[in-house]
Amino acid sequence: MRRLKNCTMTNPTVNVAVQLTWDPSIPKVGQITHFKIIFIDLKTNKNQKHIDYVFSIDTPNNKTSFQQTLHSSWGVESAAYKFDTAGIFKPRVTIDRTS
Repeated sequence: MRRLKNCTMTNPTVNVAVQLTWDPSIPKVGQITHFKIIFIDLKTNKNQKHIDYVFSIDTPNNKTSFQQTLHSSWGVESAAYKFDTAGIFKPRVTIDRTS
């Protein structure tokens, strides 16, 4: 499996950046990968509280292999996923709404 790149994405609609990191940086088949998701309010540069979001992982064929819909009370969340096959996967965080 290839190394995934940690990333920060912005959502100008809700004025929030999403910082997504994972460990290990090069996931291995059969090993659990731990993801850390931080939501940052672009106006204050602090954690954005109360975010409804979807965390998903897309396969090399652009199909969703894992998805969970969640709520972040404090702006910092974690997720875990065990890759069953090799390939280039894309983790994705989509903000549904902020409160």
